[in-house]
Amino acid sequence: MGNPESFSLFPDTKKLFPRLTGSVSSCMMASQEMRAEIKMNHEKTLHHEEERLQLLDTMQELVCIFQMSGNFVYANRLWLQELGYAIEDLRGNAFPLVLDRQELSKWKKIKQRLKSESFAYVTFTFRTKKNESLYVCGSLTLISGADGMPQVMGVFHNAAVFLSERRDWERFFSLAGDLLCVFDMKGRFCRVNPAFESVLGYTEEDLIGRPLMGYIHSDDWISTKKKYSQILKGQLQTTFENRFRCMDGTYKWLSLTAYAFLSEGVFYVVAQDITEERNAKERLKQMAFTDDLTSLLNRRGFYFFANKLVQLAVREKKYFLLMLADLDALKAINDQYGHSEGDAALVRSAWILKGRFRVSDIVGRIGGDEFAAALILDELPDLQKLGQELDRLVQESRLLDAFPYEPPTFSIGFSYAHIGHRLTLEDMFEEADRMMYQEKSTKQRLRTA
Repeated sequence: MGNPESFSLFPDTKKLFPRLTGSVSSCMMASQEMRAEIKMNHEKTLHHEEERLQLLDTMQELVCIFQMSGNFVYANRLWLQELGYAIEDLRGNAFPLVLDRQELSKWKKIKQRLKSESFAYVTFTFRTKKNESLYVCGSLTLISGADGMPQVMGVFHNAAVFLSERRDWERFFSLAGDLLCVFDMKGRFCRVNPAFESVLGYTEEDLIGRPLMGYIHSDDWISTKKKYSQILKGQLQTTFENRFRCMDGTYKWLSLTAYAFLSEGVFYVVAQDITEERNAKERLKQMAFTDDLTSLLNRRGFYFFANKLVQLAVREKKYFLLMLADLDALKAINDQYGHSEGDAALVRSAWILKGRFRVSDIVGRIGGDEFAAALILDELPDLQKLGQELDRLVQESRLLDAFPYEPPTFSIGFSYAHIGHRLTLEDMFEEADRMMYQEKSTKQRLRTA
């Protein structure tokens, strides 16, 4: 046996596992360095926290910080001065300590909001240590504490100095003829004045907390969202128009000017009802585009909307069909029965054409006795049958009304284009016009034969 003095239950690990021993030593050194770095970062954080609190102490607003549970963490010098508390009074107490009892339900709601939102604009009535009321307005903001845990920072203004100004504002808000409303930064109603209610039919309770976009006409969503985005990006004032749904389901046009107060988390909106003005403009537009006698589109209106239809046909890769229809023998009716009867023949013809085509098709009276229709189709119809169908509808109209003359028929011309065709609307008019007058000439030769 060997020397018993050299035997050990705990052999020298450096000799048995030299590599492992080196690795352990390296890990221990790294761990010490990590602890040193963590300690240094913690000291830096504490230093920054001290600097932040020193800065808050110099602010001219009432500032306090508390945990999500409500327990106080900090109150600045002005806050302690205005409310009459010492910092020792706040230790172990929660924010509701300083609230008026009537404000406790409001605080519960705001506390619930702060769980999902990082900012809330608030007004409170505080109770000082002497049990006096102190009306304040300001904001609650979710921040990260020195330990990384969420905290709430309140920044308030003593509102007592401008209570009289507030009363003047309330009087103005209530009596203003313009529609006044306040939104939070998520676009939800916070308040509306009586004029807003009377014009649109909603009570304030109907709107508070609801999103503005829920009342905007769907055609105005994109333009309204664009303006809202501009406010969020820092534009302090913007003006726009949109249609707002009333309580009775109708829509009114509003002209709105929004003023953003990002520090308060709200924007104020002043609006005027411009429904009559917009309707008047629409009537003028219709007058410019509408034929007075038949209520169909006039030549200008037909060209405008037909060009839109051409663009749609190109986008959807469909056929575009143009039809011209000239009313036969209108001059003879005017000469024999008078212009009033000739006008009646034009109105009946317009009624026949409008009834034959779809709502999505464009129908107009583009001249004295000349009509036009424009439509987009997946496939071309039998154009000869379409002309025969119009003749049949003319004959059937005799059953609905008594005519002192044979109902005038149509001379018809067509032109069509498909994706890849380079025809313009003017080219198609010329082609359809040639075809229409060829048919008209053929009818005249047959009548005189």
